[in-house]
Amino acid sequence: MATVLGVALGPDATVVEARASDDGELISAAVVRHVDAGTDPDDPTTWWRSLTMAIARTGARQVAAMAVTGSHPGLVLLDEAGVVLRPVQAWEGASAEVARLRQALGPARWARRAGTIPGATTAITRLAWLRRTDPAAFRRIGTVLLPHDWLTYRLAGRPVTDRGTASCTGMWSPGAESWLGEAIELLVGPR
Repeated sequence: MATVLGVALGPDATVVEARASDDGELISAAVVRHVDAGTDPDDPTTWWRSLTMAIARTGARQVAAMAVTGSHPGLVLLDEAGVVLRPVQAWEGASAEVARLRQALGPARWARRAGTIPGATTAITRLAWLRRTDPAAFRRIGTVLLPHDWLTYRLAGRPVTDRGTASCTGMWSPGAESWLGEAIELLVGPR
């Protein structure tokens, strides 16, 4: 019987459920706390270890499919070669960026175009904060992923996301189903 895995990445642990692919019956489940998988819970390689440990603990052998979701806040920043640049990008101290971004396009325009107004946890705000506080790291960014998308990147070998995740960045238009050039220009400048 083939098995499907459901993975949930949280700020403290990774949860994996193994279910029968034909009827969804729960076969097994495992939880691995990040502190049990590595020394730095903000290091994405710790999450990878917690994922592989949790999968092993389920005993799943014939995996037909896997879905990854997450509630872990933060951003994973990769360089051009796909190497993690630093521990998870936090959002503390981003109030100046929130105000600047909101003023730049106006709250009504943000809401209409992006479906959200930049806040302290919005990806565009955190990236603006990084640009101000660590411009050298900002210049080295090749790819930006949310934590659960980083696990998917490791599994799939390429960066991917979904519309729901993209819409949380402040740089995606759910209405136009495309990235917002005007929002990205606020972050990196005109191209």
